[in-house]
Amino acid sequence: MLAPDIKNKILDFIKQRLDKEQFKTWFTQIEFVETAENDIQVPLPNVYYRDWYEKNYKNLIISALKQVLDREYKIYFLVASPGNKNQTDLFGLPVPMNTGTQT
Repeated sequence: MLAPDIKNKILDFIKQRLDKEQFKTWFTQIEFVETAENDIQVPLPNVYYRDWYEKNYKNLIISALKQVLDREYKIYFLVASPGNKNQTDLFGLPVPMNTGTQT
């Protein structure tokens, strides 16, 4: 995980660029995991969230990381393992098991 002060700076950058409800819905529970020098993983509960972040927030997160940490990062949105029966979404609700094909 990134240090709490770094994470807070990143979230402040993002918060200034979104309306209150967007930020509350999509960023209050987010985590950033630095896995290599220039790689950040963002664990997400399911494919829907992954696709949404990819489409709507990837560039914003990259901009925030560059602004706060002063270097380029690659972002990886990771979906929790389907074998974990205790998955919850960002609202604490159980995530349905995906029985279809993986993307």
